[in-house]
Amino acid sequence: EQEQEQEIEIEKYADLAYSRDNEQPTPWLFSKLSNTEEDNTEWGCDEKKGMFYEATKFRLYKRQPLTLPPHVLISHNYFNRAWSGARRIKNVVMVLEWIPNVNKLKSCPDMVAIDERLIKILDEHLENLFSLFEQKRIGSNYNGLGLHQVRQLIFAAFGVTPSEEELIGSIANVGGILKDNNNYEISKEGLRSLLLNSKHRMSEKGRYFVALSLAEAETIRRIMHLRLEKSLIEGSFTACALRCLPSDFDIFDSSFGFQEPEQYQRDCTEQIFSFLDCKTYYDGYQSNLLLKTLQLNEQFERQSFFSSVISCRRRLVQSWRETPISEPLLFRSEFDLLIRVSQAIAIRNTLILNGITIESAFSDFDISQDGLLQLEELWFAMNWLGIEPTESEVVEFFEAADADRDGVINLREFKDTIKYKIENAGFKHIKPIKRDKRRIISNEIKLIPVEHIQEIKTKLNSVKGRIKKQRQDEKDISEIKIAEEDERILDEMDIESEASLGPNPRFESNPVGVVFDFSRHRLPKGVVASSPKGFEFFPDSSKGKNFIHIESQTYL
Repeated sequence: EQEQEQEIEIEKYADLAYSRDNEQPTPWLFSKLSNTEEDNTEWGCDEKKGMFYEATKFRLYKRQPLTLPPHVLISHNYFNRAWSGARRIKNVVMVLEWIPNVNKLKSCPDMVAIDERLIKILDEHLENLFSLFEQKRIGSNYNGLGLHQVRQLIFAAFGVTPSEEELIGSIANVGGILKDNNNYEISKEGLRSLLLNSKHRMSEKGRYFVALSLAEAETIRRIMHLRLEKSLIEGSFTACALRCLPSDFDIFDSSFGFQEPEQYQRDCTEQIFSFLDCKTYYDGYQSNLLLKTLQLNEQFERQSFFSSVISCRRRLVQSWRETPISEPLLFRSEFDLLIRVSQAIAIRNTLILNGITIESAFSDFDISQDGLLQLEELWFAMNWLGIEPTESEVVEFFEAADADRDGVINLREFKDTIKYKIENAGFKHIKPIKRDKRRIISNEIKLIPVEHIQEIKTKLNSVKGRIKKQRQDEKDISEIKIAEEDERILDEMDIESEASLGPNPRFESNPVGVVFDFSRHRLPKGVVASSPKGFEFFPDSSKGKNFIHIESQTYL
């Protein structure tokens, strides 16, 4: 109870650090929802006249925004870009799905395009991806990728399982060749085109999603109830729905004439708002979608944005590096993540082809027979399965599978990686080959010399150490950049402060002396603290200035 009371006191005290000035809600005309962007730009980015602004312009005070899809908007009453100083950020609870004119909806590719940098990353992985899905891997006499491989590739890349008709259409769109017995095959260039194809990245132009304040959502819901079975706005073709983010983005209410969006657009938008709400736990499909929406931003930009936003929320600030949000923040692009998922699918395909159960494979690959897979044992497993990964890929695959971070992979983690997370990848189409042609793991694994095992272990540990150092260097560089960003903001605030309040400290002639002002956002020039973290500034809105709190045993 004492600890809880202390936490409450700390929370109350920390709240003083956040300004609440000018947070009165600003009313807007509901009839403006019938205006499209082309008809009236007032709903856009005008802080004085507008209702909403594009999420790509959402940023904290003096911070940098992220590039986000143009159909994602923020209400000024949720977060006003004109606010200054540190602010507590509201949770994203209610989202308005808004169609200004249902007759002007137009299907189009995802409006966050894949740029040249991302295409270059895809080309780095293309050869590897092609070999992982090639038909010959599952005993076929055909070259390239067949119908079932394309199904698995689409699942790995987009998290969806297409129908037979959709598959054939996808293959035809990228120049696939029809062989005998309804067999298809696509080339390496076809694979490239398939991954860049807009078919699985469809959105609708003319449909918007807006983060609302709770008061706005409540008012809009009342209007919807008043306008049941008739146009939401008289004489218009406007339609709306209210979605609840904590409730799986389900629709709570919708107006007359509302139409459901493209699934890709709906799911991507849910992940964007979850990201803005600082959610840290995502499943594989959600993580993949979030990475797709963020990948036009450099990793540091994503990390800096997320760190600054989560620091302004009333919740436990846990290291994001230890949670699933780390994938969208650390991976360069969706194609880096695709390699890992594709490797897991290729492992499962080979096991099924040889009639080997996951449990049996785990036991046979466990060379030391201690019930756990070591790093070097995974290397032998992946190579036996024909994956032929680089040492770095083995280390990264191992670390991704090692969910509890204890340095080994247990059976549950192995199953999660090559079964449960990819269950819908279409494995029922993979048929085991004849028994006399199957490979037996134990017969080959047992023949590996101890010296070779030790050699591989030493090499992998060296690569693991190098990757660990590289990540630490990247983390250090990221923290330095964030510190430089913080310093830049303080310098800008200094300039603004001195322009309005004069220098700090300042000389006064009557009475003669030097005045040190501790009611600003940082220490006066020439003043240092015995402990860099031993003091904090908090705004006192009632007096219109800051005060400084100095911890015990810290002096200036």
